[in-house]
Amino acid sequence: MRHRKNRKRGQILVMVTLALFMMAGIMGLAVDLGWSYFTKKSAQTAADAAALAAAEAAFAAESDEDANSTYDCGTEVACVPLSQCPSPIPNPPTNNIEVGCLYAKQNGFQVQPGGRQNVTMNSGNTPNPPTVPGVTVYYWATARVAEGIPQLFSSMLGNTLNLASARATGAIIDSTIAGSLILLNRERDCVPMNLGSQPICGVDLLVQANNNQGMDAVRADGGVLMASVLNGTNDPSGEGNYSGENQGGGLVRAPFTFIRGDGTVSLGGSSQWIQSPTNGFSDRSYFRDPMRGKGSPPPPAPGLQDIPIMGGALMGSNDPNNPTIYSPGNYYAVKQVGGTLVPTGDPLTMSGYLKFQADSDGFGDWVFFGGLRNQSAGTVMTVDPGRYVIAGVRSNGNNVTPGFDIQVNMSITDNGPPNAAPAPSNAGEIFIFTDPTYLGGPAGDIPLTIPVALQNSPVLNDLKFGISGFQTGNNADIQVNIHGLNRDSGALPAELKDFTPVVMWQDQQNSVIQYTPRGYIDNSCGNLDPQQGCANSALDNAASTEMFFKASPSLHIYGTVYQPRGAFTSMIGAGGYDSPLMIIAGALMVHANSNVRLQELDSPLYVKMVALVE
Repeated sequence: MRHRKNRKRGQILVMVTLALFMMAGIMGLAVDLGWSYFTKKSAQTAADAAALAAAEAAFAAESDEDANSTYDCGTEVACVPLSQCPSPIPNPPTNNIEVGCLYAKQNGFQVQPGGRQNVTMNSGNTPNPPTVPGVTVYYWATARVAEGIPQLFSSMLGNTLNLASARATGAIIDSTIAGSLILLNRERDCVPMNLGSQPICGVDLLVQANNNQGMDAVRADGGVLMASVLNGTNDPSGEGNYSGENQGGGLVRAPFTFIRGDGTVSLGGSSQWIQSPTNGFSDRSYFRDPMRGKGSPPPPAPGLQDIPIMGGALMGSNDPNNPTIYSPGNYYAVKQVGGTLVPTGDPLTMSGYLKFQADSDGFGDWVFFGGLRNQSAGTVMTVDPGRYVIAGVRSNGNNVTPGFDIQVNMSITDNGPPNAAPAPSNAGEIFIFTDPTYLGGPAGDIPLTIPVALQNSPVLNDLKFGISGFQTGNNADIQVNIHGLNRDSGALPAELKDFTPVVMWQDQQNSVIQYTPRGYIDNSCGNLDPQQGCANSALDNAASTEMFFKASPSLHIYGTVYQPRGAFTSMIGAGGYDSPLMIIAGALMVHANSNVRLQELDSPLYVKMVALVE
């Protein structure tokens, strides 16, 4: 009996030993798997941080208001093949890839002697990153991090080391921007909003419209963004202004109104602001010019036909079914002196039925030196898809003459559908309001080609910036129906794709604030606030920065109306205005019996941003 009991005791000992061994193995396996999972998550965090930081640093190199920085591979923006991060990492980093390596280190991963940890990066400005070839980018940076993990249970099976690794790609990409009304002026930006002899400083939205039959004075379906921080007590001008002022008894309606810093709105009398504005936002990118870094729309390429117009009269036909055709070209007014046609600098005036007909490729270029306006009531201007450049107007003393002035009882149409995006085959239109010194392109270094006759004429120096706009009267039969650039159209020139869906572009040099050639705020004068900017000392007359829409019940403009910071839009008596439109301007003034609704666009405006694409 005693022998059997001893045998049972020996069996139990063996079984317990085996069980303990198995339990230890399971615990070791759990530790192995758990630690590997934790390290894998940490590695992914480090890779994400490194890739984003490298792309952000490249973006900052272009976006730091430096007109010379770009995504071209160079000193600050590095394009490197797959390689290890340096060890040690220079501090401060000398390029954006070293910035990414530093962020990996701050998240616990770096190149280590013996190879337990490793961090590699590669980058480039090719449009498709190797890791995500289906994504189109401007610049990309890929980070790879790895760590070898000693094993417990797995080592008993011969696997002494497990590798936890992760990869991420950060890139500069196109993204859509929200908002129907983006107002850029800051508290020290002063513009002459035609309400007195003194400019108004820091007021982004000024509404003096009456409560017209209970309708909204301003309705921005896509929301409102305001960059001014004024709240009535912090006005540097001492006028007690606010970021937004609704004084006329009308309603301002938007799903959101976001205001930078301490900015607030003031309400006078029975005025209302539906959905109370929210302030306290830091100086985020969406309070800055969304077109920054793009330069300006390029002017037409050299080679356009020079077309002198006697007396500046663009004569149309009397038959709406057979309008007079005007082909692409450089148009300017002339008079005859002896046997020579001499430029006068006078505006080009339209009458009758006219059609500006594009080339066979579906897109045309027209440049009008001296301004463009209608001569008589009943004028109908039909426009094909194209680039329409209004290159200056003769100044009239201290008064600013309109450079583009669609007067009472004139229609302008592209025959597209009102309040809808153009068909994919239609490239749309862009009207550029500028002067003969215009520089466009991504680097702001492509000049407007001047006709030879004008180059040699003293009137060229008389052509300046002018105000621009529409004054169609209260006649509902008079139509304005135009569509902005359409990025879906194969007929759209590639150099204009970044500016879709802009329909009107005011030259950034026609502003009280100085812009760099690449479209950033110029701060070379050394203001303490890096976003305050320098005054534009080259501007002849601040009143020229206005764009106006007056008494326009049948005004249908589809797309984006762009003005730079330091300019302003005025809407006066624009009753019944209702169209898919985004307005970007320094400030907006609405008064008289105006009912303005800015519908959301279904063809959005794209801006550059940094994001993880893998």
